[in-house]
Amino acid sequence: MAYLNALPFETRFSYKFPIQVEGEQFFYRYHPIKIRLSISKPPHSTPKTTHKAVGRIFLTDKRLIFIADAPSQDGFETFSLILDDITTSSRVDGSHSISRPCTFSLIITLTNMNIVKLDFIFKIDKKDLKAKETMQDYYGMMIDSITAAKRRKSLAAGPNTLESVTNLRVREQPPSYSRSFGIMEVIEPPSYRAAMTGLREDGLPPYSNAV
Repeated sequence: MAYLNALPFETRFSYKFPIQVEGEQFFYRYHPIKIRLSISKPPHSTPKTTHKAVGRIFLTDKRLIFIADAPSQDGFETFSLILDDITTSSRVDGSHSISRPCTFSLIITLTNMNIVKLDFIFKIDKKDLKAKETMQDYYGMMIDSITAAKRRKSLAAGPNTLESVTNLRVREQPPSYSRSFGIMEVIEPPSYRAAMTGLREDGLPPYSNAV
């Protein structure tokens, strides 16, 4: 599922941070970044609204998260997407074009058949272009890991399960940013709050807020 303006977050040191769900690890965070977002719902292929904002991006082993520095004119402030609900994910060719070196673009299909189009726009300087490459690598690793986990689950009842799982080619999961150094600051993610009002048992937003 994808969620608009349904993300629980807290403010620390004047910055907004998502509330960590139980067992979640944070792998990547970057600021500032501009996002363009549209969601198409079947059977219509044309999105009704494109949301734009500048803020902070987070990538965990469970979610892709964006929190705007301030709500946009149309009220857009937060976006979150559950990685396990992704059925297909592809980069737009232009995202690695010479004419768009600062943009990382994705087209994602979810289990409910909604199509999410995302443009992550970095500044054109050495630091930000390196940050874009790092985000692309971490996102690819997380998608590989989730895809492999789904394949292992589907093979669990098969006669050659052990051999099939052993032969899977899976990228090694990267260290979380709380244990790594580099362009990302080392800050532990916010603590999990099991009693957050309106959360599901797994700590994610209620299905009624999904799009």
